[in-house]
Amino acid sequence: MLIIHEAGHTFLGIFGWRTLTILGGSLWEVMLPVIILAYFWVDNSKTGIQLSLYLVGFSILQVAYYVADASARQLPLLGGLPKEAHDGTTC
Repeated sequence: MLIIHEAGHTFLGIFGWRTLTILGGSLWEVMLPVIILAYFWVDNSKTGIQLSLYLVGFSILQVAYYVADASARQLPLLGGLPKEAHDGTTC
């Protein structure tokens, strides 16, 4: 999920809005499984729907854990970034 989170910053950063760039990681981390769920819903694949619902729930829990850390800043960040670089503290 880390690569999906980091890709969200890049993909949604294209629009040039700083807030969307910052929130893009967490937003994309939830949006991508929802898009996958929509595909399986249209395809009427029961197994695909079940697996993608699991993925949506897992993504929401991961984002909740990450956002809850915004005030404590105890999670390590990629590349040895300082604690001030946490997504939740720059908005």
